[in-house]
Amino acid sequence: MFVPAQSVQQPRPGLVRGRLLVTASLLAIAAFAAGTAIPRRPAPLLVDLAKRVAPSSVAIPHASAERAVPALRVAFATMISPRETRSVYGRLAGYLAVRTGRRAEIVQRGSYAEVNRLLDGDLLSLAFICSGAYPEAHDVYGARPLASPVVGGSRTYRSCVLVPREHPARSVRDLAGLRLALVDRESLTGRLYLLSRFLELGIPENDAMRQVSWTHSHDRSIRLVARGVVDAAAVDSLVWLHLAGDHPELTRTVRVLEYSGDFPAPPLVIPRNCDPALETRLRQALLAMHQDDAGRPILASLGIDRFEPVFNYDFDAVRRLQRRVLDEAPLVTRGVR
Repeated sequence: MFVPAQSVQQPRPGLVRGRLLVTASLLAIAAFAAGTAIPRRPAPLLVDLAKRVAPSSVAIPHASAERAVPALRVAFATMISPRETRSVYGRLAGYLAVRTGRRAEIVQRGSYAEVNRLLDGDLLSLAFICSGAYPEAHDVYGARPLASPVVGGSRTYRSCVLVPREHPARSVRDLAGLRLALVDRESLTGRLYLLSRFLELGIPENDAMRQVSWTHSHDRSIRLVARGVVDAAAVDSLVWLHLAGDHPELTRTVRVLEYSGDFPAPPLVIPRNCDPALETRLRQALLAMHQDDAGRPILASLGIDRFEPVFNYDFDAVRRLQRRVLDEAPLVTRGVR
């Protein structure tokens, strides 16, 4: 399902900024205000889990008293600026660590597939993943959905297809075989939607996506379009609207060719063997965050109304899209990269 770009009403600036946390990429964009009234903890530690080692063998440079406190290990994929993303996740992870009686550790990976693989075991406590990565996270690695952000009263987001303003393309069909910027193989807004559109039009993947640049960043994809390095990109529409608002020069050089329909917002997930007591505390902390004096400023700085429960069946529409893509484009089967 798609929506012609010209028929879409532009969201209000406040709503655009607010909805930026519904993807990992938008988390990096949000700017944080001064600290809130949360008890002091050491800054979240960035942990390298490139090697599959037991958590107890990871060197933690904290005082002995802090080392005795169990870790809340939070993972995310880098979809914009690694430094800014760590800052954003660090504050939210720090809040959850305090509320669960743990110390925060950040695990940063370069793709959603890498984060999914870390969910297979006891290396993580919580992960922020893309809606496109969720079916594999659940169906293959046993991850369970914990909560989903509500922003501007909505739990959905969309993909948009961008082209240079003077590009002759008038539909997605015109992009087949041209230079494309895609975010991540598992990204719903940054790849799978565009691929599904090509297949709907009867254009095989090999013909449609002969020239692909993998950016691993929505904002990098946008800037490649603006510079004319690529002919088109599929990105999170909220990232585009935010950047276009802050950098009006982009709107002079880039235009939206097409919007998708609504997709379910990316979930926060826990591994299948998450300690039940920790799961309960995490859920309680997230769902009550908008009622907490320390939690409200963090939500407000991100423009999130609140977190709500999310369920496996909420992502059935994503599964259906992925099945259609898998049936018609066998190169996207799991394990084929």
